[in-house]
Amino acid sequence: MRAVGYIRPPCANPGDSAAVRAAIDSMEQFCSESSHYLHKVFGAQPEIPKRTDRQTYQSLIEYFAGVDSQPALVLLPDSSHLASGLIELVHRLITLESIGAQVKCTNAITTDPLQSGLSLLGAYQPLELSQKRAREAIISKAERGEVLGRTPFGYLSGLDGILKPKTEEACIVRNIFAWYT
Repeated sequence: MRAVGYIRPPCANPGDSAAVRAAIDSMEQFCSESSHYLHKVFGAQPEIPKRTDRQTYQSLIEYFAGVDSQPALVLLPDSSHLASGLIELVHRLITLESIGAQVKCTNAITTDPLQSGLSLLGAYQPLELSQKRAREAIISKAERGEVLGRTPFGYLSGLDGILKPKTEEACIVRNIFAWYT
């Protein structure tokens, strides 16, 4: 099967030729192991200076419009080369599939671009420092018995942030629990 490579343009700058060469080598190795032919690599042309990701991606789409309807394989080092976020990745994968291209990753843990994208672009990303701090603060407040959000029925929030029973509603809560048991 005919294969084309795609490297995100920021990786493909003349000063980072080692990263580009490593990406192309992984694509060539994938092709030799799978009996494919690497026809072209988009984003690796240093003679096209400062090409944006959108321009390079558009060139890839135009390439498929200009070739015959034979199926082709698009090879990526990993999904971060195709998109910078999960939504963009899904849109691009759908577009490529609709024009008859199959997408595979060559340097990722898995060859599936969606699984690669989930681990690199979002769902399994480690929390940022600010998110970790917010989560720790919420857990700490909960451990101290402080109010998190709306005060539950039968309680008042004290000046110190600690929940205290509200006497007129507490008897209703006790009755509900007694009726349940």
